[in-house]
Amino acid sequence: MTDIFNKVSIGVLDSLEKRKISEEFLSMCREALTELKKFQLTAMRYPDSINALKLFSASDTCYLVLQKSISELEQAKARGENPTTLEKLQDVLLYVCSIGKELDYIFNKKVGVEVTKIRKETFELQEKAEGLNLLDKIDIRVNSLPGKTAATYISRIEV
Repeated sequence: MTDIFNKVSIGVLDSLEKRKISEEFLSMCREALTELKKFQLTAMRYPDSINALKLFSASDTCYLVLQKSISELEQAKARGENPTTLEKLQDVLLYVCSIGKELDYIFNKKVGVEVTKIRKETFELQEKAEGLNLLDKIDIRVNSLPGKTAATYISRIEV
């Protein structure tokens, strides 16, 4: 479903040009959020444990950033601050779309995994998102994982 990430990328640029956050754009962002949730679940079933964790981490980071971004965009739209908030978030939204396209290619096209690019982009996204207060620092997020999820991570690493 790469189309949704392409649509969101185009939607970011189109919304910036029009200086308006449309409901259609927000709807596309929500659809991309749903797709990222599917990627999280798919990543945990990936046969290679190490790559599964890396792919889950990328999916999860994108999901959390997009979720928080949608909330901020909705609030900005309600306040009439459309271009200001969108300008602030454009880089992280485009990173999410880029990583989303890569994840889609891996999960839906069933090709070999090249996680190096995804890992690099995910770290860059994390830095930008942390700087915008869209994401907690990684150590805070890991320490706040529910016990069952943390146990799943640990069991995958020990395999």
